[in-house]
Amino acid sequence: MAIPRFAAHRARSHRFAVTGLACLIVLGVAGCGDDKGSAGASAGAEAAATSGLVILAGEVGAATLTAYDAAGSPRPLAMPGTQTAWISAGRRGTLLSTASDGTLRVSNTVRTDRQPTWTRVAGPDEKPPADAPLYFAEWAPSGDRFAALATSFGDPTPHASLFLVNPIVATSLIIPIAAVPLPAPPSWVDDDRVAVVTTLGVTVVDTRTGDAAAVLTGPLSDAALVDVAADGSRVALVHHDGRAIEIRGRDEWLSCSGQPEATISAEGTIGAVTLDRRAERLAVAWDGGTGGPGTVVVFTRATGWREAARIRLEGNGSRAAVAWLP
Repeated sequence: MAIPRFAAHRARSHRFAVTGLACLIVLGVAGCGDDKGSAGASAGAEAAATSGLVILAGEVGAATLTAYDAAGSPRPLAMPGTQTAWISAGRRGTLLSTASDGTLRVSNTVRTDRQPTWTRVAGPDEKPPADAPLYFAEWAPSGDRFAALATSFGDPTPHASLFLVNPIVATSLIIPIAAVPLPAPPSWVDDDRVAVVTTLGVTVVDTRTGDAAAVLTGPLSDAALVDVAADGSRVALVHHDGRAIEIRGRDEWLSCSGQPEATISAEGTIGAVTLDRRAERLAVAWDGGTGGPGTVVVFTRATGWREAARIRLEGNGSRAAVAWLP
């Protein structure tokens, strides 16, 4: 079962183990070509735009992982497994992968002189840490916890939860979500709150109390894809019509006020959007469609959110997940 495409009970506590995990950060980029030339951009500007970019490219079972170094040069990374379907990067230097079977793996720190090693996140019996399949695992801004959706997409009576894991103290928490989530990654609003896109709107879950409130009006009402920068300054969101990506101030977005800082027109089906830590760069993955190659485009705030680099995905890379090294 592949991760789907982007197109109030008491919480239960659990224990889990990550054998041999040193909680650090890593980012990977999927098999990508080096066709990065946006018109008028210098090689140095493109290198700065792509430094730290990570792309997981290709369909499940044939995907590749690649990371761009400080010079903007791509380096293939060892895959955590053949069924890897989603990737997230954490502040401490580790990558977090979600497989199509709902299992999770965490890497050690990614370095230029060696390949990363991967450790499965599992419960005491080596079983997956949640009863339902896990999707779209995402690191918290602090890098000490991650959140994933625990649900069965397509089930006529789905039961959904937000699954939280702290690998440092080896604990996990399940917070039920009443609304049905859409196939989109959760996004950390800050270190305590997580935004989950559902059929009723965006549900903001307070991980300290387990409370969740669906926001049904204003700019949140029809969000289909949301990504908040780790510093909490800005949010990138895609509405259900998929025509554009909006960049807004996070607090204005949460209060349903203000105007977009920028609007970027879509040039195809939007597969993923990711802001870097300080909301200085935005990576957008456009799906290539049937038989067509996908593209990852980087936009920068310094240029008024104009295109700064373009990467054409090779081979089976019609789809991609993107992340940023801290």
